[in-house]
Amino acid sequence: MTKETKEREVKIQPDEKQAALQTTAPRITREEFLESIAHYQNGDNTQREFHQNLIKLYDNNPSLTILNLYNNIGLQGAQAIAAALKTNNTLTELYLWNNSISPEGAQAIAEALKTNNTLTKLYLDNNSISDKGAQAIAAALKTNNTLTSLYLGNNNIGLQGAQAIAQALANNTALTSLYLGNNNIGLQGAQAIAQALANNTTLTNLNLGTNNIGAQGAQAIAEGLRNNTTLTSLDLYHNSIGDQGAQAIAEILANNTTLTSLSLNYNNIGDQGAQTIAQALINNTTLTSLSLWKNNIGDQGAQAIAAALKTNNTTLTELNLWHNSISNEGAIAIAAALKTNNILTYLNLSGNSISNKGALAIAEALETNNTLTSLNLDRNSISLEGAQAIAKALSTNSTLTRLNLTNNSISDKGAQAIAEALKTNNTLTTLNLY
Repeated sequence: MTKETKEREVKIQPDEKQAALQTTAPRITREEFLESIAHYQNGDNTQREFHQNLIKLYDNNPSLTILNLYNNIGLQGAQAIAAALKTNNTLTELYLWNNSISPEGAQAIAEALKTNNTLTKLYLDNNSISDKGAQAIAAALKTNNTLTSLYLGNNNIGLQGAQAIAQALANNTALTSLYLGNNNIGLQGAQAIAQALANNTTLTNLNLGTNNIGAQGAQAIAEGLRNNTTLTSLDLYHNSIGDQGAQAIAEILANNTTLTSLSLNYNNIGDQGAQTIAQALINNTTLTSLSLWKNNIGDQGAQAIAAALKTNNTTLTELNLWHNSISNEGAIAIAAALKTNNILTYLNLSGNSISNKGALAIAEALETNNTLTSLNLDRNSISLEGAQAIAKALSTNSTLTRLNLTNNSISDKGAQAIAEALKTNNTLTTLNLY
């Protein structure tokens, strides 16, 4: 294959775009359209409502700008919507998740995208479109210049679909949000997406959760981020990236100046991975939300993160450490950080192993902290003494608005102590105790 041929594979020239439009199936007349959807008119209430919406869609009714369907419309329904989209110039958001549209239905929608110039959000989650459907959507993305959000989660998309989407990202200049969670793109699919990230200048939100990309996939994504200057949100949930993958992401995070939200939940990340992420937080100046729930982070990892919060980090506002292995030592370290940190507003430590000793330290921090608004200590081992300490802190704290202490052992006396504190506290708006 020559270099020229390779270039033509990833870049469609203007005359090629016009040719692509010319090959799109012709729009049908209103009479033909009404005939094709007539059977819905004689169905149940849901089908009749669908029939009415289809007519509005075809007729460009200005009242229909958002269409949300959970009616298991199947292939025929998808084809009807696609036919209407070819003439429509009012609909901006289309939600078709869980409708069994199949690959052929996705192909019909994709054809419509080649001519439609108003749709900005398309949700096709849970439709079994597979690689064939994803490839059709990807082909449409090469010419479509209005779609900004695309959701293709839980669709049995594998390597071929991921590669087609990656190729489209190399040229598409409109898409800002891409959700590919709960598919099976694997390592090679992640590598293809990563290569696209290195050159793409518009994508800001990317979700690749539950795609079996592993540590090497995370390393590829990290490498793709090295030169990327637009991505602000990255979710790699449930990909078994481990400490090795976390280290790769952390290395990039230390110098990245665009990413604001990072989710590495449920990834077998331990203390070593958490420590490298914490080290990155010391230098990072843009990340505002970090989610590491359901990993294997213990006290050492928590202490490292606390040290970053205490000394250098000035941007992180949300930290989620739910369902890790943090005990009192880790909680005490985080509490110490809360005494000096004036940025963090949301902290989730639920599902750990924090008992009264850790709760006392957190309570003491709440007496002086004036930025934290939401604290979740659900599913720990806090009893009466810890509850009483938190109650005492509530009598002076003037910023906390949400507190969750459910699934602990605070007893009725602990609840009474907190209730007493609420007589003087005038900021707490949401309280969960049971």
